[in-house]
Amino acid sequence: MRGGPGLVLEVIAGVNLAIPSNRTPAGLYVLVSTSYGQWNTAIKAPMADCSVSWNDTLTIHASPLKFPRWLMPIFSRKSKAIHLEIRASFESGPMLGQGELVGVFETTLERLLGSDERPISISTVDNQRISLELRARRSQTTQMANHAVGGNEQSEIGRSTDAARDAYILFGTSSLASDLDNSIRGFQSVLDQCPLNHPGRAAALSNLAHAVLRGNAKNIRTDIDHGISLFRSALDLRPPGHPDHLLSKLRPLPGSPISLLAPKGSR
Repeated sequence: MRGGPGLVLEVIAGVNLAIPSNRTPAGLYVLVSTSYGQWNTAIKAPMADCSVSWNDTLTIHASPLKFPRWLMPIFSRKSKAIHLEIRASFESGPMLGQGELVGVFETTLERLLGSDERPISISTVDNQRISLELRARRSQTTQMANHAVGGNEQSEIGRSTDAARDAYILFGTSSLASDLDNSIRGFQSVLDQCPLNHPGRAAALSNLAHAVLRGNAKNIRTDIDHGISLFRSALDLRPPGHPDHLLSKLRPLPGSPISLLAPKGSR
């Protein structure tokens, strides 16, 4: 990403960040998209009140900002649009896919710069209680844009994981066996692409286990023993001391016997 005048966007905090799948995330991050590229904050763990304080600054290259503000109306609406997403990551390290979508926001360069560098709060497009606090100013330097997302970041494994996760979330509201099947098949396909030495194998095992056990919890017959075995395999790859060790431990799911979901040695 080349340097040049741009937008300095401070992502301050988000509130009411409920995770649609009810899974416990390693953390949440904000993905910012403009017609000039994508940028993301660091992943930060949520607080008990479902809020996250990022206090992260993104330096976003945006060519129109090199002109005086009074010239900004000559640029197309698309060039001024800013799309933001809050996403949940279930891995502390490299992610499989982009994580679970928590909230979507739309704003513009004009609105952000019109705040005179004061913090502003924006709400999700579907008017949920989720809100995001931001502060923006014009960049006064020509430093390189930080936190930029590379154009080839999203691999086939990542796309497959996102598609399977979408089906998993949909099953949570539809309870349709077809959505569960799509989720399980998708996560199984990802696991098949992650051999024993693959850095994403533990995450792939955990994702598939969640889908198998969630189906059982919603009274759709799945192999619960297989689900527990998948969880234990993920835990073996994340021993004590691993940043995702606690996330790999089984938690009770609604409708599932706690004794069946306890990790080996904890019954």
